[in-house]
Amino acid sequence: MHLLSSILVGIIFKNWKKNEDKLIQRLTSKNKYQNELITVSNFGEILGNSIKNSIQSILTIGGYIILFSIIISTLETTNILNIFSSLFTIFNIPPEATKSILNGLLEITNGINQASIIYPDFSILSIMITSFLLGFGGLSILLQIFSIISKENISIKPYFYGKLLQGLFSCFFILFII
Repeated sequence: MHLLSSILVGIIFKNWKKNEDKLIQRLTSKNKYQNELITVSNFGEILGNSIKNSIQSILTIGGYIILFSIIISTLETTNILNIFSSLFTIFNIPPEATKSILNGLLEITNGINQASIIYPDFSILSIMITSFLLGFGGLSILLQIFSIISKENISIKPYFYGKLLQGLFSCFFILFII
């Protein structure tokens, strides 16, 4: 389901800002980088920099996970999450389902854990929520990606729209398969 939804999102987004991509290709072709030879003297520097960058990325990702876990804990402790989830009972959506969706929109791990305990017999609602959350990823992952690509001239909008579509497609595919 997720593979099929990813392929479908790729087909939908294949022409996203096609003219802008041609402009970027022209600019980079004019400014070709000259390849430097890697010698023994600069190999250590290159290896050291790559290790430092990877450790920094791991710490950043862990920081986002901790930050969003704290936000979710705060929302649960202050009952804001319960109050907000009870508002959706008007649409006949169980508060537990709404709570798991809201948790998952913030941080995927907490949301999927919450969705798995909604109904212990793996009801269709739990599977659909889990599928949507796996496709979308959550705000924590969105901000992790944004922190990595913010150094480049890349927009986060296509990623956000694509992940939202992927989550919706995955959810609907589950509905049709089961």
